[in-house]
Amino acid sequence: MGSYTVTETVATTTNRSGHRNGKPEVFTLQQVRTYNEENKAHRVIYKNKVYDLTKFKDHHPGGNLPIVHMSGKDATDQMTAFHPVAMLDKKLPAFYVGDLDSDEVVTTPSGGTKPFGNSSLAREFRKMVDEFNEEGWYSTNYSFYYKTGLWVLSLYAAFIGLTLSGWAKDVPTVTLAACLNGFAWQQLSFIAHDLGHNGITHIRKIDHGIGIVVANYMGGLSMGWWKHSHNVHHIVTNSPVHDPDIQHMPFFAVSNEFFKSLYSTYHKRVMDFDAASRFLVSLQHYLYLPIMLFGRFNLYAQSLIYLASKEKREHRGMELAGIAFFCAW
Repeated sequence: MGSYTVTETVATTTNRSGHRNGKPEVFTLQQVRTYNEENKAHRVIYKNKVYDLTKFKDHHPGGNLPIVHMSGKDATDQMTAFHPVAMLDKKLPAFYVGDLDSDEVVTTPSGGTKPFGNSSLAREFRKMVDEFNEEGWYSTNYSFYYKTGLWVLSLYAAFIGLTLSGWAKDVPTVTLAACLNGFAWQQLSFIAHDLGHNGITHIRKIDHGIGIVVANYMGGLSMGWWKHSHNVHHIVTNSPVHDPDIQHMPFFAVSNEFFKSLYSTYHKRVMDFDAASRFLVSLQHYLYLPIMLFGRFNLYAQSLIYLASKEKREHRGMELAGIAFFCAW
């Protein structure tokens, strides 16, 4: 959810106190889902408590789709993975509407509930995450980023130097410069990934701001688009209908499900499996590398489509300015 100024404003119109006659309201899983269906609402469960995120959905810094996809489900693990616990403890009470029926609750290390993923695998995974946290594996190693930053800057310096000295003079020098630029972009993509997950300073505004500099100004790609798409990928990983990171029709099909002309909830259109798709997919094992040579241009296009949308886009002007700067240099 992030530190977002609209949280308190939205909460004042959302919170129904969650109490009746001084006691917390209690909901069964089916009641939560029925309420969502009948009221077009988005109530989710976090650590055995029910929260109504309906009016916050369109203000969520991570996009509205993660909330939509977790509607009527236990979002404990997803919310814990994407947000600092201290922030959740501070912001969520404003959206509290009641508790999950105790008959449906089984206590787990991270507060999971029996109807949702309370398998032995889930319990072991949550235990492992808790151990990693205690051992400091999620704490930032800033020396790594300092070293990586210097390495990337050295690649850029070599690329620019070779370009200015060898442009239109000899092909090998220009080719080497292009390779150095490619290596720099490749390294930047990992840094942008970590910034997009708020994984460096762990302060959303700072990581997002640095991310725009790295992604937009230095790479020509929209940080907002990447977060909007990648957050959905992590919430509904490898779902043919929902996950945009595996929706590559008409060129590639990573599942037989794509042979059914599925509707993409992310792109809001049908991914037709027509004659052209059949032909291209039948050759995807040959076409993969040739098509991927142009893969970055698809990322440019997706960035511009995202920023040109009529939907609300955080820092739209800054991101467009960054892409313009990238095109200029």
